[in-house]
Amino acid sequence: MLIDKVIIHWVPQSDSKQEIKLSESFSEVINPDFWKQKIEEAQEKKNFSPIEFIGGKPGFIGEKARFLKGEKRPDQIIKISHEIAKFLHSKQNRKNISDGFLIIIKGKNDYENEYVCLLKLEAMRGSEAKFDDKRKSYNLNDLENILLTQKTKVFKLAMFVFDGHSFLESYAMDDQINSDEIATFWLTNFLQAKNLESPVELTKQFISFVRKFAAQSRLSIGESIDLLTGLHAELISNRRTIKLIDFASEYVPPTLLEHFNNEAQKNKVPEFPIKKEFSPLMQKKSGIRKFILEEGIVVTIPQELLLTKRLASIEPRGQNRILKIQAKILKER
Repeated sequence: MLIDKVIIHWVPQSDSKQEIKLSESFSEVINPDFWKQKIEEAQEKKNFSPIEFIGGKPGFIGEKARFLKGEKRPDQIIKISHEIAKFLHSKQNRKNISDGFLIIIKGKNDYENEYVCLLKLEAMRGSEAKFDDKRKSYNLNDLENILLTQKTKVFKLAMFVFDGHSFLESYAMDDQINSDEIATFWLTNFLQAKNLESPVELTKQFISFVRKFAAQSRLSIGESIDLLTGLHAELISNRRTIKLIDFASEYVPPTLLEHFNNEAQKNKVPEFPIKKEFSPLMQKKSGIRKFILEEGIVVTIPQELLLTKRLASIEPRGQNRILKIQAKILKER
């Protein structure tokens, strides 16, 4: 993911005594990997959801995002960002949402598609990031430090990905504590959009539920491993659909079958066959990698472990590549 332009604005509640403070120049990207990671982490959250515009046409924010995508002139990009910040200011008051920083990021994803990302950091004060009077812009490094110390309680996101002039994908996320839903203020009032139950979202919901169930203490280590192994098998199979009842009968221990079905019903996992589709990031993480080592040793590792560098990693050593694994043996086959 490439981050090209970043601009930050302080947007308080519209009915407070504080005034909106708009940057007049771009922010320097101090640590682009940090912001890439934040966006990718948001994509893995349960309520990172595909959205569609109400009425089928982009509203104010959708149109401004499209203008931002196509605009190359710095002064015009900044002007459009001001319009977005002022629109946010007009929509938020003490009844629905708190003050916060609006971060607008413009760039390209790993597939060379242009994107516009809107981040809203709440539960913050305007003084928590220094405003550079010379550059007339906020210091991005201050916000990085605040996020690392977890002072921010709420983190909202909207991501618009383009194919030429058309919207390819649109997503929203609201990291509210104890909530799997996106606040009406952010989704409906500001973005003028609604949730879209796409095959990608339903597949993600299924995966999230199985992983959560496998982590329950009532499963033995062996049962948990078998269940996750079965999930990986389903994800990489040639079958085009996933059906809850078929998956449960094959991989869930008979003694836990009733509990599994009850939990699936509580979590509203569809019982009908789900068309198996993945977001680009989930596609990367859902596969497996097979390595043939010296002495004829064959190792199969979930791709997710390599991407996140948890337990397994590939390191260059001279002209060779070395596979490093550090994990306890839980079960032998």
